[in-house]
Amino acid sequence: MMTWMKWMSMAKLIRVIRTARLREKLRTLITRRPRALTGVLRIDAAQIRMTPAETGRRGERLAAAHLVERGLRIVTLNRRVAGVEIDIVAADDARNEWVVVEVKTTTSGTPGERRVDRNRLRRLERAATTLGVDRAARIMIVAVSLRETPPEIRIFEE
Repeated sequence: MMTWMKWMSMAKLIRVIRTARLREKLRTLITRRPRALTGVLRIDAAQIRMTPAETGRRGERLAAAHLVERGLRIVTLNRRVAGVEIDIVAADDARNEWVVVEVKTTTSGTPGERRVDRNRLRRLERAATTLGVDRAARIMIVAVSLRETPPEIRIFEE
């Protein structure tokens, strides 16, 4: 089955593999078992690019797992509050607070925390104010860098 792929260019292979699930399986196979593909496919994992949406979803999953490890309870992902899309809404039961989390994921270039501008912070404050009717709310920025292995996660709080 794999023999027909050895003549395909990387661009053609990516076009053939249309679904994100199959692209992720191929990426995993290449990174975990590269010797199994030697001679069959002449590609490496770096050549398979994630779409921006896939990058963002992966960063949000990593950030959510990290927040759970820190003791927060994830309430919802990608929720609209007061006309603002919040990446993660979490509850800090120990401090009796809502936590509005903005996740910025990067694969290269500018660090994620630098891409949150005043306008975005103002929107997050509006959403936090709306959420904070029954308990206090705070804003947290989580920057996920996928350049390193394992991914680097930095948290910035007000």
